[in-house]
Amino acid sequence: MNPTELLQAIQNVSRIPKATAREVLETAAEIIAEALREGDAPAVKVPGFGTFKARTGKTRVMQLNLRDPEQTRLVGGHRRARLILAKPFRDRVDIRSL
Repeated sequence: MNPTELLQAIQNVSRIPKATAREVLETAAEIIAEALREGDAPAVKVPGFGTFKARTGKTRVMQLNLRDPEQTRLVGGHRRARLILAKPFRDRVDIRSL
């Protein structure tokens, strides 16, 4: 399902205009991203869907020149968002439970 199909499905189910559905989705994504980026909350919980958590990757030392091991720099430490699905949502998606 692509974004256009998702907006169309939301419009059909909730009977709201497509522009409003797009605005709601974009606003929710921006609020979640901003909360995780700024570190306001360790996690953002969306009831019935899941929990978004920000994780910071390991910082590693990268060797810049193979002939000169003294030339190094630190790389990594990127913040990434992770989604942990809620159990009710996982149960709805799980085809083994049919």
